Amino acid sequence: MGIREAIKSYTMRLAGEVRVMEVRIGIRYTAVALDNGRVGLAYTFRGGLDGHDQPGLFESLRPFSGKKASELLDLLDSKNRLDSSIALAASNALTNNMKSGLVVGDALEMLALSPEDRVGMVGYFAPLVPLLQKQVSSLKIFEQIQRPQGELIPAKEIPRELPDCHVALITSTSILNDTIDNILEYASSCREVALLGPSTPLVPEIFGDTPVTLLSGMVVTEPQEIMRVINEGGGTRQIRGHVQKVNIRTESIPRREETALQNLCPHCGKPVTRYRNPFPTVDIIIEVGQGEIVLIERKNPPYGWALPGGFVDYGESLESAALREAKEETSLEIQLLYQLGAYSDPHRDPRHHTISVVFVAKAEGRPVAADDARKAGVFTRDTLPENLAFDHGKILKDYFDRCLSED
Repeated sequence: MGIREAIKSYTMRLAGEVRVMEVRIGIRYTAVALDNGRVGLAYTFRGGLDGHDQPGLFESLRPFSGKKASELLDLLDSKNRLDSSIALAASNALTNNMKSGLVVGDALEMLALSPEDRVGMVGYFAPLVPLLQKQVSSLKIFEQIQRPQGELIPAKEIPRELPDCHVALITSTSILNDTIDNILEYASSCREVALLGPSTPLVPEIFGDTPVTLLSGMVVTEPQEIMRVINEGGGTRQIRGHVQKVNIRTESIPRREETALQNLCPHCGKPVTRYRNPFPTVDIIIEVGQGEIVLIERKNPPYGWALPGGFVDYGESLESAALREAKEETSLEIQLLYQLGAYSDPHRDPRHHTISVVFVAKAEGRPVAADDARKAGVFTRDTLPENLAFDHGKILKDYFDRCLSED
């Protein structure tokens, strides 16, 4: 079953007796409003899937108001791309809401990229390009063009180039022009495959049999304003204040035997097996007074108060990482005392599987927030904030229980 078929099959079960209130077809985006108050978006595509204009089935559904949502979902079978835009917007109205499992923020915040990574970008996401170029070894951008244009590569090169990438970032408009299934086939060896953009269906179940690991899309938070913006021909910049960027993982944490991926060696062409492994991290409990410890309020998702800490760099010891992260986030020079323990619940971090080694340290002075920290504060067991990120509530309970037992 292809992705479009899977979307239709899944959302038809949700449609029931839900009715369409309004459809707006804008220059950049199409919006569908339902009688349950939800609005879904999709990119406005025109013409036929084979590149030629084909009559749209949506004409026979006018007026849209009062029609069943399921009638719009049937347009996913059409070869007309505008039909597909209307159908996907209706589907996203049914599925894209602020449900559990969503992490607010940009897609790059959910991906643990390394300097050795080769990234393939299908569709041009201009704001991400300079950020990626600073983080990875190479970035290849594929677009629907006939010959190379600057940093853009013709999409016909995807079969040759994408299998050699570690990470694939794919525009969700590939659902609309029906290229998604072929692209995913060539991305099957990538460590991470993210589907990006307002057209993205935020439904992990739809992508269970695909290499997609992350869905990054939008939830409409101000339906009336969105309909106005679409009606006025607004694009991404204009809808920004009326939606929430969100992400959701498609996968439960894979077992070891499921994480063996086959890449082809770029030099000899032979298969090379690599593994998707957990990421090593450190967290630091910094004692600054009798019964007082330092917490930082996170600037990036997942939001909340947390222990200072972060990822261990390649070639860096756990101890060095702890000293560095403490300095970067709290401006404190710390002295490590001992390791409290290791915490490895695969679901402790909603972005990916991490294993954290927790250090207890001491420092003098008061913390000053920096780097990824919005604020820094000093707390006791009785004054801990409620919104602790990750599993830091459990870590701090273990720490304070140990302190009490030693007293």
